[in-house]
Amino acid sequence: MFEIRPDEKLLASLPGPMQKKIAKIYDNSNINTHYTQGENHDAQEKMIDVAMAAFNALHGYGNRQKEHRPALVALLKPFLTHPQKDFRIFAIEAMGKLGHQDAVDPLHEKLKNSKGRELSKVIDALGSLRDPSSKEILQKLLEAETNPRSRAKLERGLKKGG
Repeated sequence: MFEIRPDEKLLASLPGPMQKKIAKIYDNSNINTHYTQGENHDAQEKMIDVAMAAFNALHGYGNRQKEHRPALVALLKPFLTHPQKDFRIFAIEAMGKLGHQDAVDPLHEKLKNSKGRELSKVIDALGSLRDPSSKEILQKLLEAETNPRSRAKLERGLKKGG
């Protein structure tokens, strides 16, 4: 069983509405991992929808209250290794949208073991952060990449971050 808990000190540093959204994400992600593929699919989809709404709300809070971005990034980081792909993708997107430099290293690490849609989301998130080290990494990956679709993803990330 995969279960993650928020860092209580970080959680307490956030305003009440942000705490509630983070708690919803953690609660729904932990419940969701108890379902096996195909088991109670409707309940599983509902939990993913609730978590997605909470991730989206965090982005809005992060835009209005920039001082909380480092804590939000830290609280989202555990979701980068969640067994459910949807939760990993929501975390990647939220980190990119928050636009805080604390997301750079976790996303660089995630870049190493991502593929497909997840890789595309990591590239987009890194492009959104406009970090020079990300641009260098994406450029090196582009130079080594031979797959046309992967090259196109990397080029899009570089243009976004440029």
